[in-house]
Amino acid sequence: MKLQFKQWNVLMITVIIMTVGLVIPSINAASANVTIDYVKQGNCNSSILVRVGDYCDYVVTITIPTSGGSTASTDLSVEIIMPDNDTAVMQLSKPQVTYVGGNFINTQNIYDPTITMTSATNTSQFNDARIDFGMVVNNGLSAPTNNTQSTIQIGFRSVVISSPANQANGSQYWVTVGIEYNNVSEIWIGQALFIFSNSSSGGTGPFIIGTINSSSLQIPQGSPFALKIPINYNATYASNFVFTITNDNPSQLGLCSAYVQTSTDGFYHLTTLGYEISTSLTTALTNNQITITLGQIVNSQSYSGSTSILYITVYGRVFKTDSTSSFSAGTMTARVTSSSPTATQTYTIYATPTAASFSLNGSLPTFSIAQQSVSVGIYQSLKMTISMVIPSGFVAPIVIELNGAANSSTPALKACSVVFQSAGENMGSSNPQCADTSFSRNTYSSSVNSTIYDQLSYDYGVIQNTGVRSTVYADAVNTLVFDAIFQVMNTSETIIWPTVAMTLGNNTIWLGNAAFNVSTISYNNSVATQPTFSLSYDNNATTNQSATKLGYTRLFYYDIYTQPNGVYTPMTVRITTNETSPGSGQPAASICLVKVLYVGANLPCVIQTYYNQDQSPYITYSSRYNQRKNDTAYIQFGPLCNYQTTQTDSNLGRIRVGVYVKVEAALGDGQSTYVSLDVYYTPSNLWIGQVLFSGSQLVSPPNVYGTPLMFALNSTTQSFTRNGLTIANYGLKIPSASYGMYSSLSSAIANEANQQTSVCRVDISSRRGSNVPCSNDVSSVFSYNSNGVPSSATTNLGLICSINSNASAINSSLSVDADTVIVQVFLLATTQTGSTFDLQLSNLVPSGQSALATITSSFTSGSANAFGNPLVINPLNVSTYQQLNDTNNGSNVFLGQDVSIRTQFILAQNLTTQQCYPITFQFGITAASIDAAYFTTAFIVSAGDNLMCMNSKAMPSLTSGGSTLYNASMYLGLGTLCYYPIDPTNQTANTLIVQANLRVPVTTTVAVDSQLSVTVSASINNNQSSINTSYPLIVKNYTGYTGFILFSNDTSNVVLAASNSTVQNGIRQSVTYDFKVYLPTYSQGRLQLLIASTPVNNSVTVNILSATILSAGINVGSFMYEYALGNKYQWTYSSSIAGSSYQDTAKLDLGVVTNTGISTIQSNFSNATDNFIVVRAMGYLTDSPAAEENYVFSVSLTATYAGSNRTQAYSHAVSRNGTELPVMIVNRTDLTSGTYGIGSIYSGKIQYSHANNSNAECINAQIIIYLPTWISFQSYNSTTSGTNYNTDNSSYVIFNLGTLLFNDMGSLTFTLNIGTSSQMNLVYQRYNPSVISIPHEFLCMKRARANVAYYPASKIFVFPDIISLSTSMISVSSYPALLGGLDSCQFTSSVRGTDASLVRSTGWQTGFRSNQWMLSGGTYMQINFGNLTLVNSIQLTVPAGFASILTIQVGYSWDGVSFAVDSTKYPVNGSSSYSVPLPSSLLIRYLRIYIIDVVQPSDLLTKTTGFILNVTGIVNSTNVTVSSVCPTVSNALQPRTVLVAPASQTGLTYYNDVYVCDETTTRTSYLCHVLFNGDATAATAKWTALNSTVANINLFVFDTNEQIQSLYGFAQDGVSIIRSDDRGLTWAVTDQTEYTNATSRCGTTAVCKTSDTYALTYGASNAMTLMQAGLGPWTASVRGLWTQSSSGVLAFDWFEY
Repeated sequence: MKLQFKQWNVLMITVIIMTVGLVIPSINAASANVTIDYVKQGNCNSSILVRVGDYCDYVVTITIPTSGGSTASTDLSVEIIMPDNDTAVMQLSKPQVTYVGGNFINTQNIYDPTITMTSATNTSQFNDARIDFGMVVNNGLSAPTNNTQSTIQIGFRSVVISSPANQANGSQYWVTVGIEYNNVSEIWIGQALFIFSNSSSGGTGPFIIGTINSSSLQIPQGSPFALKIPINYNATYASNFVFTITNDNPSQLGLCSAYVQTSTDGFYHLTTLGYEISTSLTTALTNNQITITLGQIVNSQSYSGSTSILYITVYGRVFKTDSTSSFSAGTMTARVTSSSPTATQTYTIYATPTAASFSLNGSLPTFSIAQQSVSVGIYQSLKMTISMVIPSGFVAPIVIELNGAANSSTPALKACSVVFQSAGENMGSSNPQCADTSFSRNTYSSSVNSTIYDQLSYDYGVIQNTGVRSTVYADAVNTLVFDAIFQVMNTSETIIWPTVAMTLGNNTIWLGNAAFNVSTISYNNSVATQPTFSLSYDNNATTNQSATKLGYTRLFYYDIYTQPNGVYTPMTVRITTNETSPGSGQPAASICLVKVLYVGANLPCVIQTYYNQDQSPYITYSSRYNQRKNDTAYIQFGPLCNYQTTQTDSNLGRIRVGVYVKVEAALGDGQSTYVSLDVYYTPSNLWIGQVLFSGSQLVSPPNVYGTPLMFALNSTTQSFTRNGLTIANYGLKIPSASYGMYSSLSSAIANEANQQTSVCRVDISSRRGSNVPCSNDVSSVFSYNSNGVPSSATTNLGLICSINSNASAINSSLSVDADTVIVQVFLLATTQTGSTFDLQLSNLVPSGQSALATITSSFTSGSANAFGNPLVINPLNVSTYQQLNDTNNGSNVFLGQDVSIRTQFILAQNLTTQQCYPITFQFGITAASIDAAYFTTAFIVSAGDNLMCMNSKAMPSLTSGGSTLYNASMYLGLGTLCYYPIDPTNQTANTLIVQANLRVPVTTTVAVDSQLSVTVSASINNNQSSINTSYPLIVKNYTGYTGFILFSNDTSNVVLAASNSTVQNGIRQSVTYDFKVYLPTYSQGRLQLLIASTPVNNSVTVNILSATILSAGINVGSFMYEYALGNKYQWTYSSSIAGSSYQDTAKLDLGVVTNTGISTIQSNFSNATDNFIVVRAMGYLTDSPAAEENYVFSVSLTATYAGSNRTQAYSHAVSRNGTELPVMIVNRTDLTSGTYGIGSIYSGKIQYSHANNSNAECINAQIIIYLPTWISFQSYNSTTSGTNYNTDNSSYVIFNLGTLLFNDMGSLTFTLNIGTSSQMNLVYQRYNPSVISIPHEFLCMKRARANVAYYPASKIFVFPDIISLSTSMISVSSYPALLGGLDSCQFTSSVRGTDASLVRSTGWQTGFRSNQWMLSGGTYMQINFGNLTLVNSIQLTVPAGFASILTIQVGYSWDGVSFAVDSTKYPVNGSSSYSVPLPSSLLIRYLRIYIIDVVQPSDLLTKTTGFILNVTGIVNSTNVTVSSVCPTVSNALQPRTVLVAPASQTGLTYYNDVYVCDETTTRTSYLCHVLFNGDATAATAKWTALNSTVANINLFVFDTNEQIQSLYGFAQDGVSIIRSDDRGLTWAVTDQTEYTNATSRCGTTAVCKTSDTYALTYGASNAMTLMQAGLGPWTASVRGLWTQSSSGVLAFDWFEY
């Protein structure tokens, strides 16, 4: 039992000794007297003070004497206990039996007792030792009476190990020894006392790991090695000591075990504990590391100043390779961590050639074989366990042989593997964890040449017994155990005999065989044994595991979990990818590589490396879509068996398959695809599932990490072949774990005199390194020299991914390895090629890096080949390019249709030699008539991988072929084509497909339902022979075409796009409407285009001027040849509104139009142009009744394609500014001529149309001819429909033309009769010249619009002219004055308050105003004659005292509404008398004289201005009465009013406001201003314009009861009464009742103020007085108002305000 106590109450001395004199004997045992001595030795015997790092050695002597010469025996055990087990103050070395007397029997057993060490802290700080001797017998063999010969001595050491910080100074500790014997409880023997001292207690320091002589690191391949690693320490103690050894290259080195074995004195105590450390404190190999954790350790020699060394021996193994030279196999790194800084040392292990086999001397291992069972079923595994006991000092290479063909002529057993199970400590260099399991150490063979390997030779390497431990520690320290595993095949044998043999050095030992009975079992018949399956993504660092950049390579896992005792029939796994879309022939993802990544230990018969070898028969690939990209993979697993009966970890029975797939760019941005997996085995066929990948466009390629290396595989000058292919091969090494784009590779012929060598192709060979398995989409752009030869190529090699997950530098050797792709440049030299040339490869740019170095290869002339002829040529196979879902017969061709004729040409089949030859195709048309059809293009659709060097971009040569209009014959010369057997058995790789496009025009000369034929012939090496064919086509009318075809790779429908969907502009402004009609790739159908504007309210809104097809893309534009002829296709224009001259529709029928997909086929597709027809229409907005500001009309294009309608429209918004007006071109032609007298006839023709700048339609159009009473209207004829006329039969005739649209033009032919009445005499009174003038006018109005800012709808636009007729009459000048006979009311003025009738006496005057009113044209006097009056002179007189007039203008009218103002400003220039120089007499009803300006504007401060008129002429009619001429005044407006609000008083919020109202400068309206609070005391006073609703402010009312203040006034119409409650800012309409009520309360309940009219004439003192009364004198000018300095009279001037 273990002693349990904390304190001993005894006398404390250095050594305490107790002697037991009498021992009670056990039953049947002789009595024994046992004497025990327990002593300390050395310095610690004289001192009980100890420090950290001090040690003490002890001896325990046990004497068991004989009893009177008789035998003495007892059971004996000793326990040694260090103090305070819980805190580990001291460390106990492993006790040793140092002496055994000669009287004892079994002396060796006493020397090797069982010693059990215990650590309370589970570290190297062992604090308890129990020594179990068993039964000890003293037989008195040597000297029975000699006690020395009856003595057993035990020695041990204690070391103070606790750090000073953990122990108090003066603490007391004891080392205790107890003993058990004679079957009694443990007896306390004694204790040694120690007192802890902190003085000079040492400290910590760094560890130093020493080096090892390099000669010790030269290890033969396949051999074990030992690294004796020295760990130096010069300090006293260290805590948390951890030693780690790491294998840095597990592929070449095996890390087996590590031991604490030897040391210098300071660490002696640790070496005694080596076994305990290895079993308790040393980890097994994990992550290529072994760790030894010792915890707190001390250097017991530190106080003597000595450095102590602890040696830890590491056993490893150099794996065997086939190399015969030395190389660096890798490194192992030792690391010590503790409370001191970490120490590290790296050791490089060098592999030398394998040691030769040799004969063995001495003892050989012994073997034993055990069977797992005696019965085994088909496909089950069987196991034979072999135990080898290796003798001490044994070293030898071994080869283990497994043979399953012992007694069978057919493979009954598969030899699977050798699995090492265990190794004793002396075999630590052969631990299973460091066994060489590389496939190269296993040699499988078949005794009957079967694919089933029934023989295995496993070259293990060297086995060595290191002698680390004695068998006293364990019986198995020299034992090595391994399993030989076989699998039973589908055999008819009933008994099988697997055999195991071994070669040791040169000695072969037959270990033996065993018989197994073969039975039939059921496969997978329970859930327990059924395998399970799992699919998972490799982590791509995103939450969406399926997200993948297009072109990237992804890895996913397929796991098969077999169950213990599971047996499975041969298993096939199929992996497939999809097309981008059904029928596209393009894989959405390609399968790059399938690898078996992991095989669990319970599946030893799955030979992983066999699956992963190049050209493995167990993993195969195929392609259903693209010959360069694998889309299907098969894995043939054969029968599987899990050979263990139990399985603690499912991974032990797992097979992990890694599938590398490349998501192809052809999938498309945002598209998804699946990779599917199926498993087939009896009795199950399982669909496992799918792995989703969603593609996204790669915006920019990732940067390549690491440095790629490109090199020439042939570094010497290479000979080239003329008229044959020469191939230059280059290796490109891709850095591990890198991904990136490799682009811009330039391959150029250089230094060739004749420049006749072609670069035919730049490609990546299908022979690729295993780390770069994915195929690439390689593309090249060729450059041609002056001879037309492609002498250089710029190549994009595409994205290249290294699937090697270990990022490491590439192997710099210039040889092909797993990281290498081979770039091939195919060259074609001709007989004209020079004798030498160079090929330079340069500018290959890995993404994110600079270009790689240039490589130059030299070539010299070699053999010359003659052009050959293919040995096998299939006849030309021609068919029309059939569309999917085309319901029409493929031999029919419709008017306007494009037919794609594809010629399939198979040039070779299974040809293994290269050949080159020139090739040309010729196409023709056979028909009964010329101009039947024409060719548009021809090109290569595809060429198999075996075909190259032809001109893939060859341009066809088009000729007339006898046609007068079209190209009916075509040649396509491809130059020299070369065949190279890249994939000779693949028919697709040998096939050339050429396409010719033929169009049957709408105007073909071939009758409908008649035939034409297309002929195709090929000439190879100028030998046409019989390589030709013909294809008939039946012409059909396009009206019978109903099919509409869409290929699966373009599922769009017909789409139309407007380049700008919204426009806005004014009336009749020309607008361009551009449309794009999109026809999906490979679609076909009858195409009709309709451009139309939408009518509104029975009127055309947009007039379409023209429509045309601007362009058509290469895929859809073959009709443009006919369209350009101008007479083959015609747009038809019409109007949807009957009788309108506008055209609002344009139609075009193009017949059957085909999207040939040419650019798609040629891989030169432009999404912006190739499938589009660009249509342009020109038009303008009409002035329709609905065309108001911002109103939106529509102009659309509708495409009808094979009965499917699609429409796109422009929204056309109306823009107006009110200035729109009709501008007419009016021309008169005299149809008669000569001199006219009484009774003569005059005929004329007036033509009219809109001018280009006319932007308003002419409504109520009229032509007025003013007829003197002596001239009468006779007849007319008008081209304008609906023209009528009316006349007064004396003075005019009016022709009513109605509305004239912008497109309308017309003419009026009329006849006048020169009268014979007495009125003719008036001619002599009116005219001096001998000419009669007959005025006529073309009159227009415009439609009423919401915006009338400039030209209201009521305005009449006049376009006058005068007919001048020469007469034979002599005129007399006698002109009466006209004004005296007029009524006073017939005189009016724009200036209110003036008497215009004074113009004929004292003078009309307009007064006290600024000249700005005049400059605006707002000051005039008007005479309303009423009757048609001929005016021939105007005399103006300015009375004295009036302000002098500067200029005047004259206006006249016949209706009193629309006045024509003479643009001439007549210069009065201050004259008191002025005659207006009229260019001719005026026949008018109304006359205005405008004062435009005065000579001195300042005169108007003190003067009025005006004039007296004298007008002479003749009144031509007298039928107008005065009452119908004189105006009636209907409003109450008073111009120029002033109102001052009351002064401040209780309740009045607004006071002293000054309100002034006055006319605008044009005198067409009134405007009021307010000066808030009467703040007119500063020059900066601010007048605020009020709402334009108000014209006069008449009354201010402050209701003192309700505290409300209001303003009353008149609206602009002079009739409506309005009110404002917010100082005039807003107004509301009220009525006379409210106004009367308000005035009635003035003076009682209301305070009121009324306005004062400010007189026009000089001196408005009343207004001034009124304002001064409210505000006080104004002393400064105020903007808008001022006072005259001389008189203080108020004056107004708003024009500078």
